Amino acid sequence: MANTTAAPNGGKPRVLIAGAGIGGLAAALCLLERGVECEVYEQASELKEVGAGLWLSVNGARVLFALGLEPEIRRATLEADERVVRLWDSGKTWWLYKKGVTPAAHAPFVMLRAQLHRILIDALERRWPGTIRLNARCTGYTQDANGVRIDFAGGGSASGDALIGADGLHSKVRETMFGAMPGRFTKALACAGWCPWSASSRITAIPRSPPGSAPRRTCRPIPPAGRTRI
Repeated sequence: MANTTAAPNGGKPRVLIAGAGIGGLAAALCLLERGVECEVYEQASELKEVGAGLWLSVNGARVLFALGLEPEIRRATLEADERVVRLWDSGKTWWLYKKGVTPAAHAPFVMLRAQLHRILIDALERRWPGTIRLNARCTGYTQDANGVRIDFAGGGSASGDALIGADGLHSKVRETMFGAMPGRFTKALACAGWCPWSASSRITAIPRSPPGSAPRRTCRPIPPAGRTRI
């Protein structure tokens, strides 16, 4: 959301971003690279390693490459052998990528969420230190013709010309805009665990369920940076 008037003195707007996850940090980098002032407000007291593995598709990687992060992304990437969509009840398979068959330019980037998150954090802290504000839990916002104000737990607030809500599953920005939206259990579960990277040699194949049983059940080993755990 944003005000409908121009920024003071014809300047570029000041953008507030609620949430220092991947979306919020990527948005901040894009804005700052284009000379737009912004600040990121995060409820956590520190930015910790959170989340499991992810696929970064080619179009998403292009955005990060344009931000000058290609070397970091490639260093963090685990080379993929294949990427497929498999229909659980019939076993029908659609190949999205297969090493040696699909052009290398279409290869997905496989890494831990924590690795991508750290790449974005480091880029912001290196180029625009002080952009990320911790211990700032958004409780909602108000806006008028002059701009928008984000409110924080404990009584603080910040004002700007626009607000980007990237504050996650329990977003207060979304709740303020649309009202409460209770979650709905989709019956899809994901589990993650750690073991020493040295033990990975005993993982000889990715187990796949036979057609008609255990939909969406699979296993995918993803080594983090340093390759000490899996």
